[in-house]
Amino acid sequence: MNQQPAPARVGLEISGMLQDRQRHVGVGGFTTSDARVTEHVFRALLLDGPEEVRLELFGNVALHLKPDEQVRRRERDVPFHRLPGVPDVFLLRTLLSGKFQTLLRQRVYAGRCARRQLALMHYTGASGAWGDRPLAAQELVMVCDLYPERMDPAVLEATRHRFAQRRDTLWVTAISSFTAQDVVEQLGLPAERVASIPLAVDHAIYRPEPADEEVRMDLTRRFPEGYVLFVGSFSGRKNFFALAEAMELVNARRSTPVPLVMAGPELGAPYRQRQRMRARLREHFRHTPFTEILRPSDAEMAALYRHARVLVHPSVFEGFGLTVLEALACGCPVVCGRHSSVVEVGGAAAEFVEDVRRPEELAAATERLLTADRTSLAERRAAGLAHAATFTWERFEQATVALHRRILGLPDASGR
Repeated sequence: MNQQPAPARVGLEISGMLQDRQRHVGVGGFTTSDARVTEHVFRALLLDGPEEVRLELFGNVALHLKPDEQVRRRERDVPFHRLPGVPDVFLLRTLLSGKFQTLLRQRVYAGRCARRQLALMHYTGASGAWGDRPLAAQELVMVCDLYPERMDPAVLEATRHRFAQRRDTLWVTAISSFTAQDVVEQLGLPAERVASIPLAVDHAIYRPEPADEEVRMDLTRRFPEGYVLFVGSFSGRKNFFALAEAMELVNARRSTPVPLVMAGPELGAPYRQRQRMRARLREHFRHTPFTEILRPSDAEMAALYRHARVLVHPSVFEGFGLTVLEALACGCPVVCGRHSSVVEVGGAAAEFVEDVRRPEELAAATERLLTADRTSLAERRAAGLAHAATFTWERFEQATVALHRRILGLPDASGR
């Protein structure tokens, strides 16, 4: 009697998602893009992953599952390996970061993972591939962007070295075609080992019509009338102060100024830092009234996009540009730069700026959309909705499962 071969063990790192789930599960979704992406990788492999594999989960906080995930985990007997981590206390996470986190990954996480004798380990965290050597027969790393590597030659060389050590075992999933090409060119990986799997939006939330939740919460009470929207952080890459100067140029010529709303989970910061930033904004804005929406929920974000006259996304570099896609899915006109992945995400619907570092160009593009007639705005809105509709999480999840099958040498869903 022939014995069935043992199922291949496949590991999935879900630490980043678990940290968000601890706060948000059952509250209506996730507000950070990295956790949202990890969620869809996790659900794809748990709910629709190959039956020929044994899925194993790795994370450093408690496992929080939704009802359908709990059922599927019991059916498939999916173990969860709890890795030691820093307690989720702000002061501790601030003090015990950097080198300590690296030491944990290399000395503790890596050893526990290697002992499982995995056929494939899928990393979704920002650090990727723990340790100096491969921890599984094959490893799959999600790359969101190579911005740090582009900014610092030492970081680029260190990343190249780490990837070169895994050249025969490493696969990469990139979140856009641009990022996939960047991985091949910057890190020297073979193109056949780099897969582009674009991100998406939840079209049940990010849509042109308000959801029942928005109607119940009456979210629009928090927003000023006729505003320009900025979503992101005040980091250098997001190029916020070029937009601030652009808004001053727009409003200097207006008797009734256009308000600016700044929103996003990344705007949250320690109290003193927020106070310093507010003081700087008050000094900078002479003509532009501004409002901050800190850590909005998904429903609030969708409402913000729907009611904005324009989203201006002045970022100088994006591995994908999820903010642009969310706005288009809600029918909001978009101004963004013609660079990196934003070109493919904005498609034919966005108003592109050649150099987002020039406030004059941002101001001119914003003014064009603010003064556009109804017909041209309706055409742009329709183009944005049609373009955004092609980006779905279903396609993302199907491509993720298909890539796992390809790496493991399993037949595709049709049996071929």
